[in-house]
Amino acid sequence: MNSTVMDLAALEGRVAREGAPLVDLPDEEGKCLVTFVWRGDAQTASVGVQSQLGRPFQLIGLQRLDSSDLWVGSTRVDGDVTASYQLVVDYEDPGRDLSALSREERGRVLLERFAHLRADPLNPIRYPPPWYSPELPEEQWESLLVMPKALPRPASSGRDTRGQLERHSLASIAFGADRLVEVYVPPTDPPSDGYRVVAVLDGTIWRSITASDRILEDLVVAGVIPPTVVLYVDIPLADRVKDLCCNPALPRFLAEELLPWAQNRWVLSRRPADHVVAGFSLGGLAAAWTGYSRPDEFGSVMSLSGSYWWGIDADEEAEWLSRQFAQVQRLPLRWYQAVGRLELFHPLDEAPGTSMGAANRHLRTILNSKGYSLTYEEFPGGHEFCSWELLFPHALEVLLAA
Repeated sequence: MNSTVMDLAALEGRVAREGAPLVDLPDEEGKCLVTFVWRGDAQTASVGVQSQLGRPFQLIGLQRLDSSDLWVGSTRVDGDVTASYQLVVDYEDPGRDLSALSREERGRVLLERFAHLRADPLNPIRYPPPWYSPELPEEQWESLLVMPKALPRPASSGRDTRGQLERHSLASIAFGADRLVEVYVPPTDPPSDGYRVVAVLDGTIWRSITASDRILEDLVVAGVIPPTVVLYVDIPLADRVKDLCCNPALPRFLAEELLPWAQNRWVLSRRPADHVVAGFSLGGLAAAWTGYSRPDEFGSVMSLSGSYWWGIDADEEAEWLSRQFAQVQRLPLRWYQAVGRLELFHPLDEAPGTSMGAANRHLRTILNSKGYSLTYEEFPGGHEFCSWELLFPHALEVLLAA
């Protein structure tokens, strides 16, 4: 038997035992060789992996293993990473470098690629994609790569949540339009000083993708945080950039409309430190903007991969909000701020010369120099929900510990 047949048989056996991707033992740098596997047929022409593990804007290419129906491709990954990925089959050359395209051309290619994305049938761990809807079949979900030393997935008590969920439409003077808010109320009576409050921006999509209710309820039941009401604030997709990029209407809505409305319905703590405003990506920027604008009502900020590079639209210079914090005295705010190692050096069309990591590190330095109460972390993941969900329990504990 020749070595090619033996290698193929060994690969087949390992996939049968372990599934895919295949993860080798770590090297001296703590990195593991991760091998993606796809079983095609004689007509399969190309296979690539879309993820944040490789070079920005480029697929990880897979190659057919000799004349077999197996396609394989490898990359080195830190041993503590959690990351999503999807396979792209028979659509485009995996070696194509989209960074050479204009922002508009790249956006068009990525949009067209959506129809060709699929989950890894050899990997049972799947996760809803950002464009999730209840009608989306699981075959089009994301697959999860969970490395051996990755942060544990949020622990579950195994029971259904017992809290109450309500949906409300609030007429907003600040926005000049109605805003949808979903409210989670824990199954416990409020403490003598009232429920704590977490206002999650982009909250309806956050709740539809993550196990947010269960995570929070398990923390409350375990006594890690006090009973807490969550206000999931919907941000319409068409208005997302306008609403979240340091728009004065947002903190006005949250502080003068949403919070008083909630205080009239539930027994809530009146201390600003017990009011957390939380967001991811542009929502992280908006959470910090809300804390900057209304620390009298929201005294705690949770920022997950906040888009602090923003600013070109404000005064033609990046990192506008960080410069505002640098110019004022310390505000009465507590912070949890995190950014992923996989997004640290990702180039940004919107802010040439900076990156997600550089902008977050700059704000961290400013906050530390001002003496803020800040927990800052660079987590082993990327700009995606599967990473942010892992941080949510710790962020809640940091800001609301009982």
